[in-house]
Amino acid sequence: MASLNGTRITWLGHATVLIQDPKGTNILIDPYIAQNPKYPKKFELPDKLPYVLLTHGHGDHMADVVPVAKKHDSTVVAIYELADYVAGQGVKKTIGMNLGGTVAARRRRSHNG
Repeated sequence: MASLNGTRITWLGHATVLIQDPKGTNILIDPYIAQNPKYPKKFELPDKLPYVLLTHGHGDHMADVVPVAKKHDSTVVAIYELADYVAGQGVKKTIGMNLGGTVAARRRRSHNG
């Protein structure tokens, strides 16, 4: 078994997964929350959620991407057409990729240091 070195991976039902590294970077994958019968109802997402990743455009993988990204000022990373769609729904920060693309995610620094 590989060591996660303090990284936490939390399954939140269906395909929704939260990854938290020890440096404070939080990544949410496929946000399906409100109608997800397996989502733990009292679970609170972290205040800082810099990245939301979408694997594809089915409703049970992206149903809550817009409200989550707006609330947390997240950057949504997805295939180009999905990123464009999400931007059209009012999400300010998106990164569109093609198949096989790569994104270097860098931790944001707070104003305090």
